[in-house]
Amino acid sequence: GIMGKTTLNGTLNLDYSGRRPRVQGELTVPVLDLRPFVTGEPAVQEAPPQSLADVYRELARAKFSLNELNSADADLTLRVGKWISLPGAVHDAMLQVKLEQGRLTLPVRATVADVMLSGSASADASVTPPRFQLALGTRDSSLGNLAGMLAGLPDVKGHLGRLDLRLTARGDRGADLMESLDVRLKVERGKLRYGDRAGGRPVQFSLNDLVVALPASKPLQ
Repeated sequence: GIMGKTTLNGTLNLDYSGRRPRVQGELTVPVLDLRPFVTGEPAVQEAPPQSLADVYRELARAKFSLNELNSADADLTLRVGKWISLPGAVHDAMLQVKLEQGRLTLPVRATVADVMLSGSASADASVTPPRFQLALGTRDSSLGNLAGMLAGLPDVKGHLGRLDLRLTARGDRGADLMESLDVRLKVERGKLRYGDRAGGRPVQFSLNDLVVALPASKPLQ
C-alpha cells in the first residue's frame, strides 16, 4: 500500500471479536513518513526535520492524541528501510509494536546518523495524563554524525565508549508532551576530534564522562 510518502507491504490480521479491535502482522516499510499521521495533514510539503530541535517544534504543533492508544490492541513487527520524518538519516529500523489496554511497548533497533542505536519506546495511556518514554544508546561505537544531529556540531567525529539518550514526557497532545519533556544525555569514554576539513588543523580531545540534562519546561533551542 501507499499512504502519502509511506509505502508498505506485508500481512495484517484484524480481529474484532474482543472488547477492542486487535491488529497483528508483519510489515516491510521501504519508506516511512509519520508526519501526516502526526499533523493530521494528508500531505507534507516541508523538508524533513534536520535536528532534534526541529522535531521538538514539529511535535509541539502535532494533533495526535495518546489517548487513542486505548482504542485498539496490536502486535506488529515493522521493518523500516528509510524513516524520512526523523533527523539523522534513520534507516534499517526494526520495531516490535506491542499495544495492550492502552500500554505501548516498542523495542527499537535502527541506524541513526550512521550509528546503530538500540533501546525502547513506551507510552501509557491507561493513566491520566498519559506518559511517554524513549531510551536509546550505543556501546563501543563510532560517533558517526550524532554530534551534528544532537548538538549541531557536524564537524565533530570520533569514537564513543558509551552513549545513552533518555526522553520522558507526560500529556495527551504534542504541546503537552513537549512542555513536560525531560532530556538526559550521557557520554562516556569519548575519543573525539574536529577540524578535519581541507586546510584545517585537526584537534583531538577526550570526554571521560559527560552528562547533559534539559529538565521539563525548558524548551530546546
